Amino acid sequence: VYLHLEDWDKVVEHATKAISAAPPLVNLNSYMIDNVLTPTNGVISTKFPEVIFIGGMKAMSGDYGLMGTPYGVSTDFASTFSVMDSRMNVYLQPSGYDYPYRIFKVCADEHEFVWRTAELYLNRAEAYLNLYKKGDTAAGQKCVDDLEALMAKRYIRHTAPAYSDIDALQSLLRSERRKELCYEGFRFFDLKRYGMPSIEHVVVGENGGSTTYTLEERDPAYCVPLPDIALDHNENLVQNPL
Repeated sequence: VYLHLEDWDKVVEHATKAISAAPPLVNLNSYMIDNVLTPTNGVISTKFPEVIFIGGMKAMSGDYGLMGTPYGVSTDFASTFSVMDSRMNVYLQPSGYDYPYRIFKVCADEHEFVWRTAELYLNRAEAYLNLYKKGDTAAGQKCVDDLEALMAKRYIRHTAPAYSDIDALQSLLRSERRKELCYEGFRFFDLKRYGMPSIEHVVVGENGGSTTYTLEERDPAYCVPLPDIALDHNENLVQNPL
């Protein structure tokens, strides 16, 4: 909550407290998915050692790649994973099916979402970055330290982040957050917090044809419509622009 309120001091306070009691970051460089067809130890599972809390229920059971994926991994996003990034074989994996990549995060007959240690480090790193931008010089190194703690467990080899260029550090942090938390329900809210940039999605029809849909920068569609039942029960509510 404090992250989306942009109350950076509170983010640091609560993330630090949570990290002190959380399980350690998993070293993905030595972590193996147990079954490539029906994995049971992916990120969103009780078997993933980094999980703090797990809940919710899956909308559909079974493996996405075998049942007809309602959404797929874009080649643009997949290309952001370097060959040294171990997340490609744990979070995603190249597929020989209709979709070029399979999503391994959601496991067979498991839950829908998790809270895990990596999110705490990313939240605190973002808070430190914004405090650094406001003039807290010590926060720059703290942001780098949190990013490095995560990246050391995700890359076989990587270039250590630096805080000398704030714009480059922010770009790296946002890229790492996108890759680390992909398909866990964070991206839409992150984009809103980043100022609602223009984004595109390609929808592939049953005949193989594709259509590109564009959400313009600061488009009203970034705010989802209020449900009719809420409007019926509170006459003071005003529907979001559509």
